[in-house]
This record gives sequence, structure tokens and C-alpha cells, in this order.
Amino acid sequence: MRTYTTLTDVAHQPYLNELNRRASELGLSKKIRTRLGDMKDLGFEDGSFDLIWSEGALYAMGFANGLAMCHRLLVPGGCLAVTELCWLKGYAPEECRAYFEQEYPPMVDVDTNLATIVSRGYDMLGHFTLPECSWLEQYYEPLEARLSDLRARYTADPGSLEIIETIQREIDIYREYSSYYGYEFFMMKR
Repeated sequence: MRTYTTLTDVAHQPYLNELNRRASELGLSKKIRTRLGDMKDLGFEDGSFDLIWSEGALYAMGFANGLAMCHRLLVPGGCLAVTELCWLKGYAPEECRAYFEQEYPPMVDVDTNLATIVSRGYDMLGHFTLPECSWLEQYYEPLEARLSDLRARYTADPGSLEIIETIQREIDIYREYSSYYGYEFFMMKR
């Protein structure tokens, strides 16, 4: 029987508790092992995994460094599936560029990431841009629906309100400029 280890780049045990709860409800508890830790120091031996699946998390250590770490952790012939925020066009309006120069300065285009993947010793199996609905319907719209409740709850807490408005700004930028950037899903083999 295979087990799967789930790691998060956010050191927040409640996320893992929720995953464990849902796994239990589905009868999958024996197939999932969660672990709270630092992605930069995972503590696994080289060649520990047949497959690593990382959505939007390698940025925590830098895409190239994350690829190198995963390469070491994979068995020869093992696969890596990752998403990375990328520029989809060679240009973007100034407001969009300025936003990401502040929020994610190392963002590059898809071709640059493809070259980085190959330079880290992987064979590309394929890649595609995640559709806008995966951002809007699955993430931003449910999140935005909660923002008004959160604004009312934290009306006297300037720090919390600042975080809420930062989230709203991210949603607004996506709605305005989603054709210029997005998450690219890369599948590769060691």
C-alpha cells in the first residue's frame, strides 16, 4: 500500500488538520501522512519519492532551487508536477508589472521556466496554462465572498483590514490583467 506525504509551505497545522479530517471522512487516513515542516529542510533521504506534486509552493525557496531539491528527492525516472506563476505575454501593462515587481519579483515567462527545468536535469513531459476558471471560480470568487464578512468582523483592526484589502487588490489585478499572467502546470521526469 502506498502512502502519500503532504507538505505545505505555510507552517499552519490547522490546514493539515482539515486535510486529515477530510481524508478520514473519505476512508483515506491510512493512505495519507501529513507533516508540518519547513520546505527548505524536509528531512527526507535522496530518492524517497516516485512522484512529487507541488502546486504553487516552490516559490517559497525559488523555482530553480525547488526544482533542484525535488530532483534530489525523486527516484531515477520519478516525476514532478508543479505549478509556477508565469508571464504569459512578453509585455504587460505598467500597473500589472508594478504589482508583481512588489509581490513576486522573480516571476518569468513560460519559456524561461522551461529552460530552467531542463537545466535542472529533467525531461519535459508537458505543460499547460491553468484556465481562468481555476482562479476565479475555485479560488477568487469564494474568497471574495468572504471579504465583506471579514471587513465587518475586523472593522476596528487596521492590521487585519490591511490584509483584507491586499487580498482584494490581488483579486482586482487578476480580473483586470489575467491574460498577461497565470499559473503554468509543468509535468517532468527525472
